[in-house]
Amino acid sequence: MPIKATPTPGAQLISPKDHTLIMIDFQSQMAFATNSIDPVSLRNNAALVASAAAGFGVSTILTTVAEKSFSGPMFSEVTDPFPGEKLLDRTSMNTWEDAAVIDRINAIGKDRIVLAGLWTGVCIVGPALSALAQGYEVYFISDACGDVSAEAHERAVQRMIQAGARPMTALQVHAGASAGLGPQRDLRPDHRHRQEVRRRLRPGHHLRQDHVQRLRSPLTAMARGLLAARVFPFHPRGRVPMKMYVVALGVGLLVGAIYGLLHVRSPAPPVVALVGLLGMLVGEQLAPLAREAIAGRSLAAYLHIGATHHVFGKLPDGATLAQAKAAAIKSAHERSQT
Repeated sequence: MPIKATPTPGAQLISPKDHTLIMIDFQSQMAFATNSIDPVSLRNNAALVASAAAGFGVSTILTTVAEKSFSGPMFSEVTDPFPGEKLLDRTSMNTWEDAAVIDRINAIGKDRIVLAGLWTGVCIVGPALSALAQGYEVYFISDACGDVSAEAHERAVQRMIQAGARPMTALQVHAGASAGLGPQRDLRPDHRHRQEVRRRLRPGHHLRQDHVQRLRSPLTAMARGLLAARVFPFHPRGRVPMKMYVVALGVGLLVGAIYGLLHVRSPAPPVVALVGLLGMLVGEQLAPLAREAIAGRSLAAYLHIGATHHVFGKLPDGATLAQAKAAAIKSAHERSQT
């Protein structure tokens, strides 16, 4: 007897209402060490999954590990589609061992579990094998997962497939969610979600290359930020660029290293440092004072107009040089009139 086809989806295809999506540990500290997938693709795929889940009404659990003490917040691309959604923070690496997550899974009450997150070999393998052991049907989104190396990711994928889990991709999740709604479903109320999904499918999304660099090297980004910052309002013309302090520190370290190589030791290094600092404070005033003295102008007027407070009292600064000169000229003019 021939098989009769019917216009119905297969039982192994997912639909928005038949599974629980669990997005695990999409956090900066976990992403720093992820090398099996580039950061742009990882975050785009995670954003695609989250946006599709929110747009098509998929039951979703967002969970983090040690958010406050180690791993940092979850990617905004994942949390933004779920405004007001509570993040379940854990102390265990295996999501399936967290009581709050399990309570939420039981409250949703669906037998299909779809997993995505970091890292594949730990935070995805753990709940996948645990859920399979308890009779759940498990899927994992392989390109929305990542690990410390391609080898680690691939071995984790093979391990889950051998145990009975089924791999998917982010695009398959989106296509399955939308197709599972059926041809009669009016998607117009969800048009904003679909537009967001399409936007996130564009290569690069809103992650510019400098964002990727910051993700790969947070310490480098921090150093660049400090060098670009302007701190300590002690400079006569405004604030001193941070790089000036870094350069000064570098010069000091170089001098110290040379002293060490020459076996030179100061009997009182703190005193020497203070003397050097005082010398700098005096030295920066020598040039303007000498210039005024050579010009034959009144130093008294120059010392008391627009002065900057130093440890020696009031000394002139370059920002008020014009005012000081004008005052000196006026004083000389008044003397000549008398």
